[in-house]
Amino acid sequence: MAAPRRDTTTRIADLLSSPLLNGVIGVVGLATPIIGWASSAVSLEAVLVVETVLVLLLVANHIWMRQVYIHLRRANNRAMADARYFDLVRSQLERELIADFGEIADGHLQVYATEVPRLSVLLLQALIDSGSEPKRVLAADLTTNPNLLTQRREYLAANRRLIEAGGTIQRLFIAFAADLGREDYARALLQLADHHRSLGVTCGIAVRDRLSRSSFRRRTSCRTMRSSPA
Repeated sequence: MAAPRRDTTTRIADLLSSPLLNGVIGVVGLATPIIGWASSAVSLEAVLVVETVLVLLLVANHIWMRQVYIHLRRANNRAMADARYFDLVRSQLERELIADFGEIADGHLQVYATEVPRLSVLLLQALIDSGSEPKRVLAADLTTNPNLLTQRREYLAANRRLIEAGGTIQRLFIAFAADLGREDYARALLQLADHHRSLGVTCGIAVRDRLSRSSFRRRTSCRTMRSSPA
């Protein structure tokens, strides 16, 4: 996927959630009444105004944090037979979860091969349910075994549902020249492309060996699947 863009909303979120800002608000909140008590030049009304503004900032910060961050209850080890072992497992799972959500928050989505079918169906179904228009999918597959793609019945059904919902899919199958030289592979790839075309998918085939490195990255980064903006 494309590199994350730091727009105005992202900058505001970073500012409101920064430890430095929260630290400054806390210090000012503590210092203001002390200064008002120690200095006769500062009126009580001014102290109250400053404290009110700080409270409003804290409330706004809290509301914003609830909007942009996921809050989960941390599991405890009280009911576990081996509390130390449980804590080690919990901390490892938490690190993995936080790392995954961090990448998603930055605009990156990376999955392992076994998760690709499930995630592909999720992306297509989410586009169907989203109501966004146009529903257009651009996809690129580095295809080393066409039979694996043929067996993904749920994914093929999701393709059909998207097209029946008025969407369009453009898919590029990328194959190595050596694989295309094998009769069994070439026949399976053509059958796969014909099957996708029967669903209404616009298909193309590209030879990996003839693509430049930068062009290949653009086509296959994160197994490209995106919907165009309305």
